[in-house]
Amino acid sequence: MQEDEDKTINSCKYYNLLADQTGCNYFISFAAPYCQGMTTVLKPRMSIDGQGWLTETSQCLRDKISTVDRGLSCQEIEKAAYEHHTECYVDKGFCELSDRDKGRVLFYLKGEVFHLRSVETFLRIAALCYFNSGKPTVF
Repeated sequence: MQEDEDKTINSCKYYNLLADQTGCNYFISFAAPYCQGMTTVLKPRMSIDGQGWLTETSQCLRDKISTVDRGLSCQEIEKAAYEHHTECYVDKGFCELSDRDKGRVLFYLKGEVFHLRSVETFLRIAALCYFNSGKPTVF
């Protein structure tokens, strides 16, 4: 029973359920580890506002991916998931975070600078932050 509860949309383990349903490695290799790590490692290092942003963004990402058609290819699911990162980060207030919290998020994600999709996502977020505020964001 506990295992089923752990795989609800309110838990990072939800990505394990999605991996089982779709067979997509993205959920095991990227989504689940980053969700868990950001919750256990990054969140305690952030300000109260940053912690709230992280909780809301994490839930937003799970909510958005839950609406994606499970019949899509893994490549299409992964593409949609990356697009959700831009939406959720910006909509939940990444641009308004303190420079310190933004820096902590980016430092935590530093391993992703070698992945084109991640770099494209970072650039879209930075552009939206700039467009919305008229000020460059810290990256």
